[in-house]
This record gives sequence, structure tokens and C-alpha cells, in this order.
Amino acid sequence: MQSGVLVGMSAPQIGVSKQIFMTQSRTTKYRNEKLSQLKVFINPKIIRYSRQKQIGYEGCGSVAESNLFGEVKRSINIDIEYYSESGEKHKDTFEGFLARIIQHEIDHLNGVVFVDKKKLKKS
Repeated sequence: MQSGVLVGMSAPQIGVSKQIFMTQSRTTKYRNEKLSQLKVFINPKIIRYSRQKQIGYEGCGSVAESNLFGEVKRSINIDIEYYSESGEKHKDTFEGFLARIIQHEIDHLNGVVFVDKKKLKKS
């Protein structure tokens, strides 16, 4: 994934009609997150959303030129089933910022972008 502010990218965002996305969190000007390993998710399915939700600001590489950000309410933790790039099936729990990224990217796989979810603010 490119360096900079992107923390996730789904195949549909680059014109590939596949159920694949990747994540890698990092510290930026707007957030203080530890660098995580690049992780690939193939045919992901969220099997549990926590009842506890949190509102957080999101942006998106799909609308990066417009510099739009918006508040989106998401579950704080999720359980997800997916395959790795080596074809191994996984079932993991993710929480916090990484859970937010995963929910955002799965929205892309389902044809939803964050601008569909909330009022926007231009920074």
C-alpha cells in the first residue's frame, strides 16, 4: 500500500470486481496509530458486530481529491471470517481503529462509500 494517509484499499476502488481488500494502519497528521502489518482479506464476512458503537471521522481514497471527512458510527469490535492471500481460512476479532477500517472496506465491497452514511465536512 502506498505511504501516506491511506489505511485501507478495496479491489473495487481500483476497478477490480473481487471481494478483496487490504489494511495497514499508521500514524498520520490526524491520528496517532501504530504501524500495523499489511493484511489482506479475501472473501471477508463480518459474523458479529459489537453492540457498542463509536462515532469517528473517516475519509476515503475514493474521494481524497475533495478532502472530505465525515462522522460515521461503527461497531467498536467485530468478528470476521476471511481467507489470507495464501488461501488459509481465518476467523479473528478486531477492535478499535482496525475494526473501523475493516467495516469501511467491507462497505466498499458492498458498493457503499462513507459519503453515503453521514453528513460531510470539508477540511
